Amino acid sequence: MCVALGLQGCGVSTSTVNLTAGPEPVELTMTPGVAQSGSSVELRVTSPASDSIAIESLDGLDRYWGKGSTLTTRLGSDFGDTLSGIRYAPREKGRLFDVLKKPMKVVVCRKGSCRD
Repeated sequence: MCVALGLQGCGVSTSTVNLTAGPEPVELTMTPGVAQSGSSVELRVTSPASDSIAIESLDGLDRYWGKGSTLTTRLGSDFGDTLSGIRYAPREKGRLFDVLKKPMKVVVCRKGSCRD
């Protein structure tokens, strides 16, 4: 499963997303809900029946892994950046947005079987 981090210039909140439902739920929580440039966020992935959980950037350079049903880590605003310090504000139809989304891969393993 792939998710995206949002980077924005203001506001402090908590954002929670249910990545999967049903008998094997996976929940992702990010605090603050939107990261400011140059700051970090606490990311928590919880799946009650899992043996281990991993998150990684789409380019595979940034990876975090832990045993058990919860993975908690801090991600810097440069998570997934191949060249840190170089950023472009996103534009759509000529409009400049103040949010930059960073996708990540979440992998949950149970009894030797992993799925993302």
